[in-house]
Amino acid sequence: MNDARELGPSLEEGQSEQERPRDPDGARGAPRLSHPRLPRLLWLAVAIYVLGSFALSSLRLMGFYDENWDFGIMQQALWTGSHGQGFYNSGSSETIGASSFFQVHPSFMLYPLAAIYWVFPSGFTLLAVQSVVVALAAIPLYALTVSITRSSGKSLWVAVLYLAWTPLLASQMYDVHLEAFLPLELFSLFYFWYLERWVATVVSAVVAMLTLEIGPLFVISTALFFLVPQVRWGWLERIKGHLLGRPQSGAWQASSELRLAWPERRTILMGLFMGVLAGATYLLLRMLQGPWSSIILGGSVPSSGKQWGFTPSSLGLGWGFLEDFLGAKLEYWVLVYALVLFVPLLCPRALLLGLPWMLFTFFSPDLNYVSIGFQYSLVAAYGVFVGMAFGVRKLPVTTLRAFVARFVSSIRALVRSRGSRFPGLRELYRSGGLVAGLAIVLVVNLAVGPANPLTTTPSERDAYPPGYWNSFDHPPGFQDVQRLAQLVPVGAYVVATTELFPFVANNVHAYSFYWYPTNGSYLPFNASHLPQFVLYSDEFAPTVPSWLSAAIFKNYEFGLRASVVCTSVGSVYLYELGYSWWGPVYLQSDCTGHS
Repeated sequence: MNDARELGPSLEEGQSEQERPRDPDGARGAPRLSHPRLPRLLWLAVAIYVLGSFALSSLRLMGFYDENWDFGIMQQALWTGSHGQGFYNSGSSETIGASSFFQVHPSFMLYPLAAIYWVFPSGFTLLAVQSVVVALAAIPLYALTVSITRSSGKSLWVAVLYLAWTPLLASQMYDVHLEAFLPLELFSLFYFWYLERWVATVVSAVVAMLTLEIGPLFVISTALFFLVPQVRWGWLERIKGHLLGRPQSGAWQASSELRLAWPERRTILMGLFMGVLAGATYLLLRMLQGPWSSIILGGSVPSSGKQWGFTPSSLGLGWGFLEDFLGAKLEYWVLVYALVLFVPLLCPRALLLGLPWMLFTFFSPDLNYVSIGFQYSLVAAYGVFVGMAFGVRKLPVTTLRAFVARFVSSIRALVRSRGSRFPGLRELYRSGGLVAGLAIVLVVNLAVGPANPLTTTPSERDAYPPGYWNSFDHPPGFQDVQRLAQLVPVGAYVVATTELFPFVANNVHAYSFYWYPTNGSYLPFNASHLPQFVLYSDEFAPTVPSWLSAAIFKNYEFGLRASVVCTSVGSVYLYELGYSWWGPVYLQSDCTGHS
């Protein structure tokens, strides 16, 4: 069945049928279309996602669901980075002894982010940037799908399903993470590589590799994707001709020569070059993350096993962890593909693209990696949707409008047949049954994602992963707590409960309690060395260490400077060391967000 909107490009000038690149299944590839026209529906879908995800993320921030891990960590790292203090954040320092965010993620993307944050030092800035970069990834994905399928209808389906994919929004809703840049960078990398635009390919690869330390691994997996068919259909087929003793004349003689045409050699050389570049970059980033950072920035090398190293055990991986939560790991990956109707599996070779991350999740004991609602599904999106772009080419998918028209005509044919032979139903299945399936999957993604108020968990944070911690009600007290936090002088030592840390994160001397009760030995404070300010809420009061509670309520070394009596986390209090004699300043709230 022909698509209602076929694009039909011609072969590139000077390129013969034999020289055209092969498809993943080994057949000669369809002509590749560059510079596809972006439909207005795609721009509309991108705009809806940007506005919708930003609005939901903002509600989450105003509802006190963003915490030090990982929202406040990013805020403080960018604030110190924009003020010449080496991307320091107290959360990493408290837990693993890292003096810089580089020792957690050696990412050069921190520099442009720090420049933006220096101009607009607000948490809403980071939420806006994240919404934009996640949504813009739909554009190179659409362009890639058009180049593969030559169908704008199929390509629009793939792009819209990406934007509606439940793990995408659920990952974005969990604070702010560098993983949000990977879909845009990796889709662009694959698109330019597929079109054999080598300069743009190298630039995209370098940007992806310098964004996150796992970026080089995806460059290597992409190189394998393009190298596999060249090896399979080039050298191996010709070697097989020698081994089987096929006739050495005519076409067999041509196939038995161990020589490759220039396009094949060029693809192999590019794959090998990119593989070597990615391997070298990975080693350099790991060294920068570990010993070199301690030399440049001072301090010790982080001892945490998952922070830096070259062996699987140094990254927290091991054979013994394979059987840990194996059912949950399998369930996650089945669900990830089920939410796109398993279409990517029609191109098995696309599994190579996500193989590094898939293996990582199976050999790790950390369930967060295989939970929808953490940032890691942003990493899984690459292999899933590039596979979707190839897989949808093999399906009789058309536009929704054409499907409705064919549905009506099929029903009419069914009525005319009077149910004797059911030609209408067969035609309906051939022409648009799959579109109905995709439409159902689209609705399911929206229904089970955090955009649905019924799936969020406004009262019990631990009922779901953090991407589902949200409330659609107008959160009270947010602006009042902002005013309260402004009472802390710039540069003062302040320690806050985890959900209030983002309010004081733009301060190199801000620290956070854990999100669960602990003795607080990780803090640079104790009973004889108290902080200047303490900021906490009723809901997280149990996380305040006993020695600090005694200093506040038993020894009266602190005075109540201000409080907000009604927020979604209960009353919020700001205590100041030695403040008592002129009395507290109360910031009242009527629980509706109005002071």
